[in-house]
Amino acid sequence: MTNGFVDGRSDSLGNDDLFTRTPIAYCSQLGHTQFQVNDLTNCICETSKYAVACGGFSDLYAGVLIQSPTNEADSCDPNAKPRRKVALKVLRAITNGQIDILRAKKRLNREVGVLQRLNHPNVTRFLGVSFHLGGRPSIVMEWYDRGDASTYLKCRPIEDRMSLIPGIIKGLRYLHTQSPAIVHGDLKGSNVLVNSQNQAVLADFGISKVLEELSGPTGNTTVGSEAGSFRWLAPERLDTRLTTDKDPTPASDIWAFGCTIYEILTGRIPYQSEIHIWPIMTQILTGVHPFSERDTDDQRLERIYTALEPCWAFRAECRPSIIQLERSLTFCFQ
Repeated sequence: MTNGFVDGRSDSLGNDDLFTRTPIAYCSQLGHTQFQVNDLTNCICETSKYAVACGGFSDLYAGVLIQSPTNEADSCDPNAKPRRKVALKVLRAITNGQIDILRAKKRLNREVGVLQRLNHPNVTRFLGVSFHLGGRPSIVMEWYDRGDASTYLKCRPIEDRMSLIPGIIKGLRYLHTQSPAIVHGDLKGSNVLVNSQNQAVLADFGISKVLEELSGPTGNTTVGSEAGSFRWLAPERLDTRLTTDKDPTPASDIWAFGCTIYEILTGRIPYQSEIHIWPIMTQILTGVHPFSERDTDDQRLERIYTALEPCWAFRAECRPSIIQLERSLTFCFQ
């Protein structure tokens, strides 16, 4: 059986804003473009009985992809060749009773259709979609054995940490220079993966908002829905008075980029001395920099910190672009 395709057309699905917005690029230039999305449901077998990682709205399972199974039963044949390890990001539940499952699938297909066309060594490769574990929508991605940067870098020297920085810069530059720009929206150390060449690969970009919307209301506040990432959020993501839209933008990515670079280099998370959400929010909204409390004699880190400080400009329009940051950071690593 060859891989099937799911119609991921980005046509209008009525007046429901949930299905007409495209937060991958946060714009509507996609028009009526029809995307062909690989439906890999019959070509994948889960290899982990339980989730290997859990997020706010999805669970991550390990699986294998059979390139060309002859029938559905072959897809889980342990002797079938070739086999390719993949990651399945499975939507935990669709809790909003107003969401039609078919429309939810179309929405997911449309977003993955955009991501599936990306091709860069420092950006996660999206392979398609599948519907496993009771038909739950899943996003199929490349598997990276070395895991995320935050875990991988524990107890590793500063040289190993610095070697990941160029890949993060190149990956974000690639996303931001697409037309229209692709916003990551959830950049942090745990969303940077490490490939077999010890290079950084950006993951989980552009899909956190989709998963949240498809899951429907959970009773959380806006901050609650961002609970796993609030330390990396720019001020305008927290206060509607600073912007007309709380959706991520390239500028909010830049704030998170600065946090992520310094996190990877030092092993410290933003506002590390604070435990609770509200004191952290207060510091973000009063212009306190994420790493203002730091103690280092390493002159290299101080130079990098100085180059990153513009990332934390309170007003989004005052932050540099990733291209400008690439130029300034290049001198720090020479």
